[in-house]
Amino acid sequence: MAGKGTEAGIGTRAWVEGLRLRLAAEVERGVQALQDSEITKGDVAGIDRHFRCVANAARAGKLLAALAPGTEEDEAEMSDDDRGGEPEDPAELERLGAELQSRLDRLRTTIERKRLAGWTYNPRTPEGDCGDAGPS
Repeated sequence: MAGKGTEAGIGTRAWVEGLRLRLAAEVERGVQALQDSEITKGDVAGIDRHFRCVANAARAGKLLAALAPGTEEDEAEMSDDDRGGEPEDPAELERLGAELQSRLDRLRTTIERKRLAGWTYNPRTPEGDCGDAGPS
């Protein structure tokens, strides 16, 4: 999807926004046609089709909202955790790095201990069977 926009010399965001606008126009046409359609009392199949169309329009609206570009304000309101960014405080980075290294060391020690005790792992064992975990 992104490739098509960039091949045409249009930025990905601009391409997605253009797509969103075209889809929004089609959804509007569909909603207008839905509003113009008659629902006959007692026509259960027709009522069912009508409600499926309403549900489809609602899903299309949700899709369009998801495709809408975020604003700078939305980005500013996000915390570092929401953005997936790292903290900038060197002391915090050092503490997190030490904690990660400690956890990795414990994992390596546990795996080596189990390996020496005869633990094996075979990813081709049947489902539900985790292989021979051996003593822990």
